[in-house]
Amino acid sequence: MKKYTFKQVDAFTDRAFWWNPAWVILDARGLTDDEMLKIAVEVNTSETAFILPSHKADLRIRWFSPKTEVQFCGHATVATIHALAEEWMYWMEWEGKFGLTIEGLIWMIDITVIKKELNIKIILKSPDYSFQEWNKFLPNIFKFLKISVSDIDWDVWLWYEPLLEKLYIPMKSLDWLLRMKPDLAWLIEFWKENKIAGFMPFVVWETMSPWSHVHSRYFTRYVVWNEDSCTWSAQWPLGGYIIDKGLLNEKWESIDILSEQWDCMWRPGRVVVRVWKDKNWKLHSELEASAVTVITGEIFI
Repeated sequence: MKKYTFKQVDAFTDRAFWWNPAWVILDARGLTDDEMLKIAVEVNTSETAFILPSHKADLRIRWFSPKTEVQFCGHATVATIHALAEEWMYWMEWEGKFGLTIEGLIWMIDITVIKKELNIKIILKSPDYSFQEWNKFLPNIFKFLKISVSDIDWDVWLWYEPLLEKLYIPMKSLDWLLRMKPDLAWLIEFWKENKIAGFMPFVVWETMSPWSHVHSRYFTRYVVWNEDSCTWSAQWPLGGYIIDKGLLNEKWESIDILSEQWDCMWRPGRVVVRVWKDKNWKLHSELEASAVTVITGEIFI
């Protein structure tokens, strides 16, 4: 029988039992793919992170939902780095600023960790992303998202991010966004046949908080409930999309976008998306977060 140490960490928060929980297996060496999936099923959080050694980076992370291995999970990455920093692992024994590289399934991830007293801040820099105008399957998408043509902000159109296979849908109304109840059974079949991993409908300026810029929801086949509470991998491009399309009507060199997600459910999310352009006018994003460990223990296989 094998024994593995785990932590359950709530990401995107400074207090327990808020925002996104994730399990972290601190040393997953010796686990098979089937065992990782069984652990994710047993845990039944949206994602479980498994830490492994890497020959390409400082460490490797694999992310599993209870359904399948996923390409990337932002909140489980934040939970992982928080857990490692708490345990003084990967050279983070003292206070200070640390840089780590993570080998993921589809790209290398750059992380900055700032430890000061009991506080741990984690900054994730986005991979390169781009957008393509999307006009395929529109009648079917509207039908099964249960929205009408008039609900879409056609001044912006629908846009697709090909790296993470996400479709961004600008809505006219926060009310319609919060009341959306997609046909999730159809969405699962649609994902199987088309390269769309998730749908992110959003609305700019009409938000729950007067200080926020955008409110969004994210529907995906990967998580337990088919809707994710706070999706870093979708928020990175969303920030760039908003700036690239001029939706904030601001002149800027670097801008922080306060983004809301999942207020219609019981664990609403808040992230700050920092967006800037390099000297070649290429968009980049990064997000900053903290986390709280709520459970530690051992699991037996």
